[in-house]
Amino acid sequence: MKSKVLKTERDHKAALSHIEALMDDPAVDEAELELWSLLVEKYAEMHFPIATPDPI
Repeated sequence: MKSKVLKTERDHKAALSHIEALMDDPAVDEAELELWSLLVEKYAEMHFPIATPDPI
C-alpha cells in the first residue's frame, strides 16, 4: 500500500487494515509500521478529538 495523508474514513480503515497486516508479518519493516501508525494517529487527532477534562 502506498503511503499518503489520510483524508477519508475509507483511507483510515484501509490504513488500519494495513497496520494489522504489518503486525502479523514476522519480518515487518519497523519504519513502515511507524509511518502508518503516525498517519493513523494524526487522522484520529483531527477527526476524533478528545476534549480536555474538567478539573472539577
